[in-house]
Amino acid sequence: MVISKDSIDGQGVRKKRLLSGECDIEQLYNSSFAEMNNLTCYITAAYTPKEITDEGLTLTIGDGEYIGGFYNQPLTQNKVYQVHHGFEGSLEV
Repeated sequence: MVISKDSIDGQGVRKKRLLSGECDIEQLYNSSFAEMNNLTCYITAAYTPKEITDEGLTLTIGDGEYIGGFYNQPLTQNKVYQVHHGFEGSLEV
């Protein structure tokens, strides 16, 4: 899962930061690296195919747990977040 932060300024105006505009989807990082480098999106969780069953899975974003080696950092109050999902794969021949 990829989290992209929007912000609301002191006057309640939403300042949107788009994933495609400010995040290079080829270079996504964990929340600590993103925070230190003032990036607006980060990876919050990763699952292996074995962890995704026919019933799917449940993810609580911001629960403070480590999921697949990524810190699912708590969310900040009065911020708007966008949640994106993606897949990574490889082919063995």
